[in-house]
Amino acid sequence: MTAPAPLLKSSTTTVQANFTSQSRNDQPQPTAQDGRRPIRPRQRHPRPLRQGHPCNWRNTNPVSLPPTGNSGLGEAIIKAYAPHNPATIYLAARRDPATLAPLLERLQALAPRTTITLLQLDLASLASVAAAAARVAADAPRLDILHLNGGISALPRATTTDGYELQFGTNFVGHALLAKLLAPKLLETAALPGADVRVVAVSSVAHRVFAPRAGVEFDSLATDGSALGAMALYGQSMVAKTLYMHELARRYPQVSWTSAHPGRFACCVVAR
Repeated sequence: MTAPAPLLKSSTTTVQANFTSQSRNDQPQPTAQDGRRPIRPRQRHPRPLRQGHPCNWRNTNPVSLPPTGNSGLGEAIIKAYAPHNPATIYLAARRDPATLAPLLERLQALAPRTTITLLQLDLASLASVAAAAARVAADAPRLDILHLNGGISALPRATTTDGYELQFGTNFVGHALLAKLLAPKLLETAALPGADVRVVAVSSVAHRVFAPRAGVEFDSLATDGSALGAMALYGQSMVAKTLYMHELARRYPQVSWTSAHPGRFACCVVAR
């Protein structure tokens, strides 16, 4: 198998947590090289959505990426958006759209004035991610919210179709590519009068407990992850996802890039 090109790079076999943090004033951050503990990214708390918010909800096109088509946090997120009556919500899922009809009916009843569009998306396939991003970029006149929500944990060892360790490829690489491909549309929208563009990446404080001390073990990324425990693989994917949002926030301050721990609740992320 040809090793995939990494989205993050390191000059050593492991990341010594020398990533750029989300400090917008570019203050120097501790690294493992100077003898201090490696960086553990902190979560940012997203601004709440509320009636009367300056964002023009009647003319926005938020995108939500539920982990499954018929349950979980993704559905809850769309239910929270629906009462604000945005113009369009893209409901992304890897399942056959025909099986999502009951969910679409429930959500449409909550927001009769909103167009809810099904979007085929498999985060474990970069071709699928690229196709979904291309569709949104072509069809949506603007993009105000991108919610990077889909994720997996503790599944059997495997790789994505592109050769990445499954948890890292799904939880980080797929989302990273989606954000990258939709960034032009997000920045275009941010330049419009009164726009309030947000990207929310659902991550987890579990990285503080389970991630390898180095942050990300790069030698594991083009394997099935057998050298690490299942939760270590999950933890390093959350480290990468959080730090990616930190760096995007530094580079593109006109957009609000948030890495958020959703809290503890029962959902379908952990394999049973």
